[in-house]
Amino acid sequence: MPTDPFFKIFLLLIFYVIILIALRYLGFGEKKITTECLNACPKCLSSLHRVERKISDRLLNHLTFKIFNFKRYKCNSCEWQGLRWEKNFKANP
Repeated sequence: MPTDPFFKIFLLLIFYVIILIALRYLGFGEKKITTECLNACPKCLSSLHRVERKISDRLLNHLTFKIFNFKRYKCNSCEWQGLRWEKNFKANP
């Protein structure tokens, strides 16, 4: 096994990207769609509305290479608050 630090970092980075792609493929943190609304709360299935992102949300977007493009939402009924992403995301040129 090579002991080159660059090689180890490179392998770790490749493994990290593979995990991110697998999480996206599995739909981890994706918006939930119901018959009543297009963006449902994961707890109570009522509608969510957008709230301002935190600095940690922006940092998370950069750490995940903007694969998910997380947006912060808040539930109207149960006060759940968290990040969700859309499957049909198109990057800005």
